Amino acid sequence: MTQKIPACPCLAGRRSTSLGIQKENARKEAGSILILSLWIFTLFGLLALSLAFRGRLEIKISAIREAKGSVPYSLLSAVNIAKMKLKADEETSADSPYDKWYGEGAEDKKGTAALNGLGDPARKLTYFLYIDDEESRLNINTVPAQVLEKFFELLKPELLQKAEGKKLLSDTEDLIGGILYWRGGSWHKKGEKTAAFYKKKPFESLEELFLVPGVKEEDIPILKSYFTVFPRAQENVPFTINLNTVSKPILKAVIQSIPGNSDSQDRIYEQIIAFREGRLQRYESDLKESEKKEGAPPRLGWQEGGGLGDIGRRQTPFGFFSRKGLPGGAASGKKQESPEKSGPQKIEAKKYFVESDLNVMNLIYLLRLPPFADLVAGMIQLLPYLTVDSKYFRVRAKVSGEVLKDFGAEVILGSDQEILAWQRI
Repeated sequence: MTQKIPACPCLAGRRSTSLGIQKENARKEAGSILILSLWIFTLFGLLALSLAFRGRLEIKISAIREAKGSVPYSLLSAVNIAKMKLKADEETSADSPYDKWYGEGAEDKKGTAALNGLGDPARKLTYFLYIDDEESRLNINTVPAQVLEKFFELLKPELLQKAEGKKLLSDTEDLIGGILYWRGGSWHKKGEKTAAFYKKKPFESLEELFLVPGVKEEDIPILKSYFTVFPRAQENVPFTINLNTVSKPILKAVIQSIPGNSDSQDRIYEQIIAFREGRLQRYESDLKESEKKEGAPPRLGWQEGGGLGDIGRRQTPFGFFSRKGLPGGAASGKKQESPEKSGPQKIEAKKYFVESDLNVMNLIYLLRLPPFADLVAGMIQLLPYLTVDSKYFRVRAKVSGEVLKDFGAEVILGSDQEILAWQRI
């Protein structure tokens, strides 16, 4: 019979202590593994986020590169549409804000752009157009000094009325003298010593305004909207403005620069603006017989064989040219019909001038001015500065989309629609 030897109490104690240590070590190892796993998961998460961000960035950069690559073609398409609109102009003898190509959207005068909204749907690009003529601005190389003086005299209050806080910071004399001396001219209010620091040659670009002493950089965007370098100085084209499209401060400056009394100048200016805005009423009797035919453009002018006497006779019933002594007028001894009896038929007011209107007598008549000596003299001196047929056009094309915002160019087109200048805007 085998005898069972009892276990030693000291060995049992050692065994339980060893098991406790092992369990504690296992718990510590499990905690370390958990912490290590959390760190690994965190690092992998950060790496994944980094890769995702980098991937999105690469996609965006690729989209921008692709969009920029297509921008020149989109802008060129916009310019080509502008060319087509200019070629399709129905009134070839005159350009005005009432032409379909003029302004933003061209065909829609209510503000919605008919040409806009076109572009590249696949790349989500849209371009916008604005077209106007260079003859609506002052040619910085040929504008007479007296016109320049009057213009800057009028421009400051004009800008203050147009937008608060938008005003010229440069001194007026510095602007006038700087422009005149830079292009090689002179000015009675500036000494010859000052002129030594100027180019003394015509402006090749309006960017040269940045180099003209006395012209502050903040004023140059304002000046660019009123000036042009077309036609080029080497073309030797006299200074002219488009009577239909020229801005009000420029028109007023040109009129006030001609010799004459201020009342006559103001009257001519006000009547031109009233005519362009359609506020001068016309009557059926104003139309020539040839213009009553179907398809003929509405245009006022003298009756065949008419003269000053014809004007006096036709206008007196409506309150014009009633001064005594006018041949064919109130003192001519001819019986006048009253508008109530004759019942003149009103027709749509004309709003733009055509080439045949640019003579003294037609302008006096169209503007409902009496043929007084001071007004006729003013018209005679004003006529050399006037045109209605523009030869140079400014096209502003802008491309916009989800990726690319407001990338644009400004293009100058010549009379044959050739591109004469191009710059980013």
